[in-house]
Order: sequence, then structure tokens, then C-alpha cells
Amino acid sequence: MEIKINEELKIVVESNCYTVQSRQVSKKTNKEYWRSQTYHSNLESAIKSIAQELISKHQGIVSLQEFLEEYKNLVEKLTMSVNV
Repeated sequence: MEIKINEELKIVVESNCYTVQSRQVSKKTNKEYWRSQTYHSNLESAIKSIAQELISKHQGIVSLQEFLEEYKNLVEKLTMSVNV
């Protein structure tokens, strides 16, 4: 089973592993493929990993409090979208 997070990220669910994958484009062939980024033993851990990655790319966060608030909001949003 696959859980699409957005156009760039998804979670691949296997019997005992949750793999976060990102969409990549080959420089040689210009074809799209999915690259495994991180491996997790549960869905919550995979969601938290995605939240951390998305927030780390955000340039507007200047304080730890802002980071934690954004992280919490993003984890809640991702969890709700997965459970729908």
C-alpha cells in the first residue's frame, strides 16, 4: 500500500516497515522514480520524519518555539490526511 503525502513524498507500507520515499528525476534519462529516504517501524515515526524534513526546508522559521509549533501542526495535518 502507498500513502501519498504530496507530489514529492509518499509512504510505502509493507508488512513490518514504513518507507518514506521522495520523487526524483534521473539526470541521464530524465525519467521520474521514487527514492527511499528513511525506514520506520511505525506510521507515526514516518509522519514525524516527513514533518521534520518539510519544516527543515522552510526558511521563515527563526525560533525554536516557531519550529515546534509548525512541527506539531504539520504532524497533526499529516496524521489527519493519512487517517481519512
